[in-house]
Amino acid sequence: TPLDGHSYVVPVERDVQIINCATRTQAVMALNDYWNTDRMKRISRLSISAVRKCVDRCLDAAETYPETTQLQKNVWLTICNDYLLQLSGINFYRTCKVALESMLINTDAGVSRMTIAIVSIVAPKMRSQDARVLASDVRYVKHLVHLMEQNLNHFRNSNGVRAENSLYTLKFTLSALWNLTDDCPATCVVFAHENGIGVSFDILRLFENHNNIQTKVLGILNNVAEVYEQKLLMLQNAEYLEAL
Repeated sequence: TPLDGHSYVVPVERDVQIINCATRTQAVMALNDYWNTDRMKRISRLSISAVRKCVDRCLDAAETYPETTQLQKNVWLTICNDYLLQLSGINFYRTCKVALESMLINTDAGVSRMTIAIVSIVAPKMRSQDARVLASDVRYVKHLVHLMEQNLNHFRNSNGVRAENSLYTLKFTLSALWNLTDDCPATCVVFAHENGIGVSFDILRLFENHNNIQTKVLGILNNVAEVYEQKLLMLQNAEYLEAL
């Protein structure tokens, strides 16, 4: 590439530059290298600024090639890293938004699991006004409610690894919705209109001995109940009251 003659401060910087102007194949290869760097716990050796560049260029790649499944997998495998997601200076709003967009476009179960995990982790780290902007996008709320219902049904009708994967995705979906419905009445209304309340009570009944899931669901319902009309609907439903 034209970048071959350029000098770089750290070895990974060359790949960061390549992703910014890459062909699809180059981007996939570079992202695979980043993932290996994370997996081998070498990421902590890079400067914080270099890590931020890695994240930004990964997000660039995800936005540029939204329908390339392998590239999307490599992007989210790279970013779905505790060290990365705790760094100050990471653009949590952009990370969350790109992950949500990827979730809408890709039907791959692996991409869905990673993106919802990332959304659930970074959503609480965003500024309140940024979270409200994302939560106001009806597409995201509808999709997350769909994920709730889909993974609830998969868990009911599956066993083994598939059931475990569905439970994993369900937990992170509930965490994301708990954060996105907080102090956001418009989001709560969309959640209710998409039958999110009904699905939530189905989850409460099925996981009555699972404290972690119960806490998340009750957190969502508490947020929704702050909208007076939705609280009345729940109070007037005998089955809901019995479940509570």
